[in-house]
Amino acid sequence: MKIRLVVLPPTDIRKRTAEWAKKISKIAPHHFVVDNKNLLPHITIFSMLLEEKQIPELEKKIKKIIKAFKTIKLELKKFESYEGVWLMWSVKPSLELSKLLKALYKQAVTIDHSAVKILKPYRPHITFTKFRSTGKVERALKEFSDMKRVFTVSRVAIAYDKDTQVPGIIKSFKLK
Repeated sequence: MKIRLVVLPPTDIRKRTAEWAKKISKIAPHHFVVDNKNLLPHITIFSMLLEEKQIPELEKKIKKIIKAFKTIKLELKKFESYEGVWLMWSVKPSLELSKLLKALYKQAVTIDHSAVKILKPYRPHITFTKFRSTGKVERALKEFSDMKRVFTVSRVAIAYDKDTQVPGIIKSFKLK
């Protein structure tokens, strides 16, 4: 099964993401909209292919690692496009988030090295939607301004993966 390790933004950021994604979705036909119900706003750390029986082992490893991490302050910068069809809210690079990624990766590869997939370069973001055709993202980028938000992340989660998005959480872990 394909899973994602993610950080979960706080409730206010998840709600704001869903509100804006709904408005954005009216611009043009799309494949999906992150609505905070069927697809959850999240920041992917990395994805993995695991057998369901391996999940408890991953949970144990994450629970142990998480004890060394405090909450992480992140800054959402602006809307950005990827490949002309993806619309996302970019996250300012964070040393703490990078440390968390490295610690989780180091333990995850002990379960199955070939199962872990990290996008390189790592560009943390929250996805809003994926349009069906190029050229629509520019309109969305023009309609939204003042996107900067600072928030604190207090939860890391193992999540289900459905076509690069998160329809649900398997298990979440609280940072100190």
